[in-house]
Amino acid sequence: MPYSRLYIFLEGGDDERIFETAFKEEFKEYDHVQFVKHCQMKDEKVDSFIKSINGMGADYIFVCDKDKDCISLSKQKYLDRYSELEEEKMIIVEKEIESWYLAIINSGFKTKYKISEFTNTNSLTKEEYISIMPKAFSSKIDFMIESLKHIDICLGITKNRSLNYFVLKYQITDCL
Repeated sequence: MPYSRLYIFLEGGDDERIFETAFKEEFKEYDHVQFVKHCQMKDEKVDSFIKSINGMGADYIFVCDKDKDCISLSKQKYLDRYSELEEEKMIIVEKEIESWYLAIINSGFKTKYKISEFTNTNSLTKEEYISIMPKAFSSKIDFMIESLKHIDICLGITKNRSLNYFVLKYQITDCL
């Protein structure tokens, strides 16, 4: 059986943290999973990297935030920017990755830190996420790291449309 690789293009450190903790182990069919921060690369380098991935027969997922009013416009922005990018490999996070963090926090953690229950995190922004951060945490990163120890993906997919799409598309969990 050939050596299989998956490259997951992410925007930054917060994205990498949640993918490393909550999702990486779910890609068991791959021998190697590597994260690539596309926002820290020049456009030509991203295109070249995707071309190389395709050339070696590896897989990739391209994750980005919903920057426009609708998902199709956000996708088009990146498709116009990267000529090698394939639409079916894209995951658009609604609205920012913090919406996924809040969606997957389990009920016990929310109760312990008196975090309000959200029925829908689709439109949550970074700023809103920071505003609900309990005083017990000195930084957003501390809050994220601790919350990732208390996750419930099955709960999360009921609270965030783009997370649900990602989990269904890649069959991430057994709660489906």
